[in-house]
Amino acid sequence: MSMVAAFARRAPKSVLGMFSQRTAAVNATANSDIFKTTMQTQQVRHAGASAIAAGLAAAGLGGVAQGLGTVFASLVVGTARNPAIKDDLFTYAMMGIGFVELIMFVSIGFAVVLMTSE
Repeated sequence: MSMVAAFARRAPKSVLGMFSQRTAAVNATANSDIFKTTMQTQQVRHAGASAIAAGLAAAGLGGVAQGLGTVFASLVVGTARNPAIKDDLFTYAMMGIGFVELIMFVSIGFAVVLMTSE
């Protein structure tokens, strides 16, 4: 036996009647034509969900910062180990920075799209 059934058996009739009257009023309102047309024309914007999703997308920028640091650290270590190939290492580092910044721009664009979505 559930708690709700036990409550319904012990509750006075006035309490149960109050719930049934409210339910009937809600059902009558929900079935009315005015309610249906009003609800069909309104659009719901989930601003909270958009803000959370955009924040999560922007949180990836921390990974971008770490990636830039790793690329520069690798450039410094590689140059220290073999100074003769400094120009080649610098070219590879610039390519790596370009790829990491591409991820940054994609992440920012994704966050903007999520913030403006409905």
